[in-house]
This record gives sequence, structure tokens and C-alpha cells, in this order.
Amino acid sequence: RDEAPAVRVTGGAPILADCTVTSGNGPGLEVRGAGTNPTVLDCAFRNCRDGNGIVVCEQARGMFERCKVAGNTFAGFVVREGGDPVVRDCTFRNSRKGAGILVYEQGRGTFERCESTGNTLAGFAVRAGGDPVVQDCTFRDSREGAGILVHMQGRGTFERCESTGNALAGFAVEGGGDPLVRDCAFRQGKQVEIGRAHV
Repeated sequence: RDEAPAVRVTGGAPILADCTVTSGNGPGLEVRGAGTNPTVLDCAFRNCRDGNGIVVCEQARGMFERCKVAGNTFAGFVVREGGDPVVRDCTFRNSRKGAGILVYEQGRGTFERCESTGNTLAGFAVRAGGDPVVQDCTFRDSREGAGILVHMQGRGTFERCESTGNALAGFAVEGGGDPLVRDCAFRQGKQVEIGRAHV
């Protein structure tokens, strides 16, 4: 589903600032390849049809600050295949068929002071070797999923996060998930579930 991004960055360190990106067939932005390290500031990625908002993959990095990602068909932000971005003060809202943020296939990334709200699936999902660091983030009102879901050998470190008002658990650990959780608050989920986790 990532074949036709509106913007593709495969090398260098470009700066994207104050842009609005949509896509009719694929992600809004794809950042791909070792050594690729863009800076993305104050941009909006919205209403990407049949795609994710942003994809960082194949050992790419990148700095994302104050971006607004909303209304995309699948996940708002995807990190996979060794991608390792830094994401600060961004919002991820109303993904129609996916999670707000998805990290998998050895994806990493650092997420600080982000908010993921009103997505169909989990606010933040980790699986298949994903291992992000997530600090001071808020996950609210997932319509059909947990606030945070770590499963299928996903890992991750979650510190000072809050998860509230989600359809399922505030924090769900399933199927070999093994996160580290410190100083987090989970409120008003319709299910109460923390499985295997270092809390």
C-alpha cells in the first residue's frame, strides 16, 4: 500500500516546512533508505486515500516536529524495517482503518509529547520486533482498539504516558509482547488489561 506516495525521500537531508500533503493512492510521505534524514516541521498529512500518512522504512531516520496527521485510510505514522525517526509534538487523529502509530519489523523511533486520538484501531501499536521509545504521550478515544497495544514479539519503552477513554484496554500486551512501562496512567478503558509487561 506504499507504492505511490505523494512525497518520497530516498536520500539526503531535505527540510519540509509548512506543507500540506494529501494522496489519492498511497502514503502522504515515504522516507526510505539508510542515510536518509529529512527534517519535517509544521506539516499536515491528511486524507491519504488507500495509504498511511507517513512511512519511515529501510533504516531511514528523520526529525518530525509539530506535524498534524489526520483522516488517513490506514495508520497515521508507520515505522518499519529498521526506521528510526524522532517525532515530537505531533498529533495523529482519526485514522479510518488503522492505528494512530504503528511500529513493526524492527522499527524503532523516539516519540515525545505526541497525541493519538480517535483512531479506529490502537492509538499506538507495536509488533514483530518493533522497539520504540515513547515518552510523555497521550492516547485517547480509540474507537475499536486499545490505547496502546504491544503484541507479536513487540517491545518498546513507555514512560510518563497517559491512555484514556479507549474502546478496549488502556494498555494491552498480547502474544509475546514484552514492553517496559514506567510512570504511566491508564483510565476509563472499557476493558482493563495489562498482560506481560515490565511495569
